[in-house]
Amino acid sequence: MKDSMNNASAYEQAEAYILNTPKFTKADGLKHTREMLKLLGNPSMKRKIIHVAGTNGKGSVCAYLNAMLCTGGQKVGLFTSPHLVSMCERIRINGENVCRAEFTRAFEAIHAQVELAQRQQSTFEQPTFFEYLFLMAMLLFEWQQVDVIILETGLGGRLDATNVVTPAVSVITEIGLDHTAYLGDTVGQIAGEKAGIIKPGVPVIFWDKCPESTLVIVEKARQMQAKCLPVTKEVYAVEKSGHKNVDFLFRSSYYKKGTCVTMPIWAPYQYENLAVALCAYEIFTEHPVDETVISGVRFVKWPCRFEEIMPDVIVDGAHNADGMRAFLDAVACDDTVGMRTILFGAMTDKDYETMLSMIQESGLFDRIILTGMKEVRAVKAYSYERLFAGRAKVQPRFFAEPLEAFAYAKQFACDGNRLYIAGSLYLGGYIVKAVVS
Repeated sequence: MKDSMNNASAYEQAEAYILNTPKFTKADGLKHTREMLKLLGNPSMKRKIIHVAGTNGKGSVCAYLNAMLCTGGQKVGLFTSPHLVSMCERIRINGENVCRAEFTRAFEAIHAQVELAQRQQSTFEQPTFFEYLFLMAMLLFEWQQVDVIILETGLGGRLDATNVVTPAVSVITEIGLDHTAYLGDTVGQIAGEKAGIIKPGVPVIFWDKCPESTLVIVEKARQMQAKCLPVTKEVYAVEKSGHKNVDFLFRSSYYKKGTCVTMPIWAPYQYENLAVALCAYEIFTEHPVDETVISGVRFVKWPCRFEEIMPDVIVDGAHNADGMRAFLDAVACDDTVGMRTILFGAMTDKDYETMLSMIQESGLFDRIILTGMKEVRAVKAYSYERLFAGRAKVQPRFFAEPLEAFAYAKQFACDGNRLYIAGSLYLGGYIVKAVVS
């Protein structure tokens, strides 16, 4: 990377380097992250931070918080994952992706520190894939002098690189079974990993839906002497729902009559995410949401979360059983009078058989299209064919490659018919990139 500043493809080199770094480390992860931050001068560690963990919905909660804080006049740094088209999507300032030049500058600053540390100590390990991006975000937020940082955890919480921070508020969204090979095979075990972000005396807001996860979160908060604030469906009501937006009444802790919010999406699972974000905003700012702040929510669009990327073409990152259940609930609420088609693709480490059964049993779709992807972990088309051989209610159409599948599927999104794309976010990334390019 020494000559990268003189190379026109410096960003591509940085991106390729990060992609080739290990996903996990043999070192003590949090200790290593703290050492790296110290080498960089502990950038952004003294800034106000909101830390968000959970299985489903954490990206959307981050997006809503970002919109409200930006509308309220704060300069906000947002770190999320994964990305769909460009790694720059993971690091945003006031809602805008960092530019390639700044992304590369941050990478090179960290890479230089790693090389220096390795010259002084040959056993010093380089950052992992996620650690590199987190360190770059913290450095960029420092350079840009943001007022507030919103951090989304990557995998889990307790051992996640982001967990080196002491936030002003911790947020935990819905918890379900996902990444079971790393986080545990019960909801309680996974909740324990997510609850690992709770810090002594730091208030925690969480979606109170599953008794098993609630018990774990409440107990962890008690141990940490942290104020625990459960959010339930009692804090909101849907006033009016349409194809393009929903009028949503939030029962603020400040206003008994409630505050009306217009959401740009009808998916019911987003009502829960917005309720969590609104409660977190009030705890973080110690002020009620007002009309100015709420106006920021109206235009929130989070990639691949029930996103209409073309007329009657909707992409959703439903990549686990709970996400698929929420997605199907949203589809059932749509106002289409025509036929529905679904394009689905998944990774082998996900419970794709259960998700496909849910799709079949829902009876919501007139056509099912299944695709493989280039990624090593992707389920191949022939695996889907074997799975459905002779026992499908709706006989699927199979494709080896996502863009070929999309070219076929999009013909069905016209004349009152609707195409849904769900499963892996990798699939969403392929489709979004094809549409915007």
